Amino acid sequence: MATAGGAPSRSVLALALVSALLLAAFLGLAAWLELSYDEAAAPPGVTLAIAIIEITPPSAPEPGPVAAAKPEPEPEPEVGPEAEPELEPKPEAVEKAPAAAPVPAPAEAALPISMAHGLPRHKPVQPIPARKPAPAAAPPPPPPPPPALQLIVEPEDLTACREATDLAGKGLPERQVELYSRCIESGRLEPANLALAHGDRGTAYRELGRPEPAFSDFTRALEIEPGLAAGRLNVGDLLRADGRPRQAIVSYDRALELDPKLATAYSNRGLAYKMTGRNQRALDDFGRALDLKPDFAGAYFNRCSTLFDMQRYDEAIADCQQALSHGRDRRTNAQAHNNLGQAHKAKGEYARAVSQFQAAIDALPAYAAPYNNLAWLHATAADPAFRDGVEALRLAREAVSRREQADTVDTLAAAQVENRRYDEAVAQYLRAMRLGGADMVKAYQQDLRAKGCYHGDSEGSLTMELRRALTVCVHEGRKLGAD
Repeated sequence: MATAGGAPSRSVLALALVSALLLAAFLGLAAWLELSYDEAAAPPGVTLAIAIIEITPPSAPEPGPVAAAKPEPEPEPEVGPEAEPELEPKPEAVEKAPAAAPVPAPAEAALPISMAHGLPRHKPVQPIPARKPAPAAAPPPPPPPPPALQLIVEPEDLTACREATDLAGKGLPERQVELYSRCIESGRLEPANLALAHGDRGTAYRELGRPEPAFSDFTRALEIEPGLAAGRLNVGDLLRADGRPRQAIVSYDRALELDPKLATAYSNRGLAYKMTGRNQRALDDFGRALDLKPDFAGAYFNRCSTLFDMQRYDEAIADCQQALSHGRDRRTNAQAHNNLGQAHKAKGEYARAVSQFQAAIDALPAYAAPYNNLAWLHATAADPAFRDGVEALRLAREAVSRREQADTVDTLAAAQVENRRYDEAVAQYLRAMRLGGADMVKAYQQDLRAKGCYHGDSEGSLTMELRRALTVCVHEGRKLGAD
């Protein structure tokens, strides 16, 4: 019995011993896994979580793949975050962790961690974008260093070209010469633009009454671009201004051969025809210019002037009004107002004439012609209501200060006669003859003969006989060119 009863006791002891050994082996394995986990490789704030694997009898297969673990760690002992993540954690911390009170994980540690059948994967090295703190604003880039002086000057030179072009027709030729010179000297213009710049500077020189540098610029433009129609046009303008209309016509013809649609060449050739007395040819050219460019204010103005000279005043007034409606610059508008004043004065419409002359002065205060014409009207008007010697004298002086030449000085003399300053008037008539030369002397000789004050020759010489006749006639209150 004792033998039979001892066998079961040994079996129980053996079973208990095997169970204890298995339990010890399992616990040893768990401890080894915990110690071998590379905590230094994990990002700061990530705690170690060990899943307990249960050994269960075989069961039916799971319906699907293992789902990712829940955000919370398993309810087994876990290691709280170290105070200093840069330091290597001590191994003893794994054993002490179960007895410690749970420490709340940082915000990033609370995010879900992907699980692979029990053991967690290392958290990615890169932080999750949603939890990444906003980076500090980047400092503004330092300002670029100032460019070299040459890079600053050259764009200004090109700007000078545009500024000079914008000043065309505004009565500032001296400023245009300055700007075009800076532009040309920059050396940055293409040949075609360089030729145009020389041509435009030549035009400004011509407005300043400097034909020599103007001709030099026009010639240089043609050297750069021989086929430049505008260059031929400019040469024709200079020849016409120099009193050589027939040579100017040849140059205009050449310009039109190069560019048959150059409306300005037709208009300016019309002016040359007018100078040769061929007014109808002039009107034909103005018409061709307007056919090519219906809003060409300059062509309307030139035709207005020609019609005025032909005493076709109503047609002249209509064309000058068209010039005003299409005019884009102050000079053309001022000239159109001045010509309208002349046409109305010729028709005896003094009130309208005064209004147009004043409009011309307002449009371009530097323009001498309307001062001169308005002064003449106040000094010589047939209607006594418009005679005003004081205003005539003031306006005549303004005209002479802007343009001292024979016609303005002649008007000043007439204003002085109107104010009964006869000696001063004689001095101004003599001055006008010196400025106007033989042509002016001939005109005075003819006018004095018509007034019965002079009986000598009309060869254009300023003789003592002419001086005496002039003095006598002026002291009688007679005005040359009037009455």
